[in-house]
Amino acid sequence: MLIEQDLFVCLRRAVLGVTPVIDGQLDDVRLVGVDPVTSPNGISAGGGNAQAPAAMVFAEAGALIANAETAQNLGDAAKVSINAAIAPGVAIGDIGTVQRLLERDDISRLIVLPQQPIDQPALETIAPQLRLQRADQTADIAQLTDSFHLNLPAFGLLSFAVG
Repeated sequence: MLIEQDLFVCLRRAVLGVTPVIDGQLDDVRLVGVDPVTSPNGISAGGGNAQAPAAMVFAEAGALIANAETAQNLGDAAKVSINAAIAPGVAIGDIGTVQRLLERDDISRLIVLPQQPIDQPALETIAPQLRLQRADQTADIAQLTDSFHLNLPAFGLLSFAVG
């Protein structure tokens, strides 16, 4: 379900702490647009870079942030600031820039910020068509490493038995 930009404006006017995100494909590159002003610190936006919104404030106007390989895949579609910390195949930018590149004027999802005003109205009263959904928890590096170290001996034993 895509969210109309007017609904985001209504939520912000009602003093709800939300930030918009747009997500889409441009050729072989996943574009993620966030609002660097309202984005919480440490948002990853799927690109693996915890400081992407802060970096966008200092990026060239209208530029995306991507690694060198992804920048080549984008070609002349957009200006790109190179940042090796961004995952391959992903470019992050200001929501307005990404909306223009994707030729869309909607929002993919809203992030509800952790700090909310005490006297905020209930989300259901302002936007009954929206549903609140918890973000999926991603595995941390320690969990992935433990999983790898568990699988490595298992596959070694299997290959020894087969051999």
